Amino acid sequence: MNGYVYSVGLGIITGLLFSLMFNIYSKKTADSYTYTIFNMNSSKFIKMMLIFLTFFLIMVVGMLSLLIRDVVYPYHEPVLFTLETVLMGVIPASTLFVLYFLRGYPLTTKGVYAFIILAIKCMAAHLLLQFSGIYSSIFKDPSF
Repeated sequence: MNGYVYSVGLGIITGLLFSLMFNIYSKKTADSYTYTIFNMNSSKFIKMMLIFLTFFLIMVVGMLSLLIRDVVYPYHEPVLFTLETVLMGVIPASTLFVLYFLRGYPLTTKGVYAFIILAIKCMAAHLLLQFSGIYSSIFKDPSF
């Protein structure tokens, strides 16, 4: 079995454990959408877990980037890699504008700042994934 199967299996097991934990230890609150778990609001608990997982994954990919330093593609195709990095930041972040429009909110400077921050995060993630060698392992064969 390869790493993808193990990753999917780990995700399924983690999801089932969290579902079981919420089912056993959660208590209903006045709001029908939130529960408390370990005396913590479920929304706050999920937000804290997402923040923890995000920082953990950034640290893992960052350490892999420092160890592997895969710069073959950026070295041979600097213009394409720069364009790719900008597009990998701008395109996902532009969905914020669609959300603003569809939900009827006016576009403010706060929305533009959110767009810029999200674009920078996506570009940084793209750089870390490139330097960690993940893209080189995914796109090994040109006939892929």
